[in-house]
Amino acid sequence: MNLTTVQINQIKKYCNHTSKYYDVEIELVDHIAAYIEDRMEHEADFERLFEYLKTKFSKTDIALIVKEKKHSILQKARTQCWNEFLSYFSWPKIGLTFLLTALVIIIDLNINIEKKFPAMFHILNLLNLSYGYGKFRITTKNIKEIIQPVLSLHVIYKFHLLSISPMLIYLFLSITKMNDSITIPIEIYKISLYVFPIFILHVLAWRKTYIDLHIKIRTDYSNAFSA
Repeated sequence: MNLTTVQINQIKKYCNHTSKYYDVEIELVDHIAAYIEDRMEHEADFERLFEYLKTKFSKTDIALIVKEKKHSILQKARTQCWNEFLSYFSWPKIGLTFLLTALVIIIDLNINIEKKFPAMFHILNLLNLSYGYGKFRITTKNIKEIIQPVLSLHVIYKFHLLSISPMLIYLFLSITKMNDSITIPIEIYKISLYVFPIFILHVLAWRKTYIDLHIKIRTDYSNAFSA
């Protein structure tokens, strides 16, 4: 038998502050609601079952369930990140990337490497600027308007830091190329140049993943954010 909105709110009140993460609390609410619904035959049974549950489960039991739900959310968020990220890599995009890689190698044979790195630096700047426009604004909005931490977002932020780390390497190489006092082997520049199209594909794939997951979290846990 399904619970009413009032009954669900009673469970939410009971679960309040059991975890600092909003999505973990919601998982606990769903767990308790399912426990009661499986045993309810009449609406009047709710109060009896709810009181029985509160006496049956100690604070330690609740803490163990919260720990289990937290682990489940972490696993689910990581899987979603990987699945969303990998879904971007269609064969046409992969094929085009390898064609661009071949083109870069051909260009490298004809143009001095010193003339190519500033162009790469400008492309990276454009990518950085694009993070502030369009759908990407939802990510900034989520960060500004969050009321209660969401564990799923913490997972995404860790993936985000991991994903943008190669960009820091390219920025470093671009800066060293403009600074004569720092010497880097030419082979390092060449390798970074050859894999640049692959890196761009990686950035575009993660950007779409990052935006889509932010939208999903905002939809699934809207009450964790201010209106």
